[in-house]
Amino acid sequence: MKRIVFALLVLLPAMAFAQTANLKDLFNNPDVTPTFLGLDFTQTKVIYDGAANAKANPKMMVDQTFQAINDLMQKESKKYDVKGAFHQNSILNEFTSVNQRNSTIDPGQLISSNEGDATRLKAADIQGVVKGIDPKGNKGLGIVFVVEALDKGDKKVTLWVTIVDLSSMQVLMTQRIVGKTGSAFGERNYWAGGIHSCIEIIGDNYKSWKKQYQ
Repeated sequence: MKRIVFALLVLLPAMAFAQTANLKDLFNNPDVTPTFLGLDFTQTKVIYDGAANAKANPKMMVDQTFQAINDLMQKESKKYDVKGAFHQNSILNEFTSVNQRNSTIDPGQLISSNEGDATRLKAADIQGVVKGIDPKGNKGLGIVFVVEALDKGDKKVTLWVTIVDLSSMQVLMTQRIVGKTGSAFGERNYWAGGIHSCIEIIGDNYKSWKKQYQ
């Protein structure tokens, strides 16, 4: 499987020293136990090309598919191994807020035929998304995947893997990653294959990211 990664590391200038230390801990301490906040689809564009647009059902994606993907991440956490990708012994799941946010997406704004929408977001946009997520009282470090595009034409998923300080919901690090989908049947499984590819890319890049925080 060919993997593609576009990486943009962002350490915001307003970040306090304690936050930097926490980020360093994530790459050095397997007992940090971050909170996985799930997949936020509020900025997602579903990109279809040509006649494939007719196959898109944006209302179903908002009403069912996005929640189903987040449910799958939790039910099959051994396969979609975010904990392992970050070399952690344990991880907490708190998807309540992203699921609530995803349910409010306007289906009429979801579909696109513009390939440029797959990489249209900037790092500053990710901070805006994260500020809208409620950590539900969890503290420490959080991990959220902000999904930028589900691209049927190029068979890829573009997302920003983002680490936040849960106390302030400040972005400590964000990386754009592009994963390739497989050939699974059904909307949920098809896009989940691309997300699985992204998680593998996180694991592949873990050592290089870790070197930045020694």
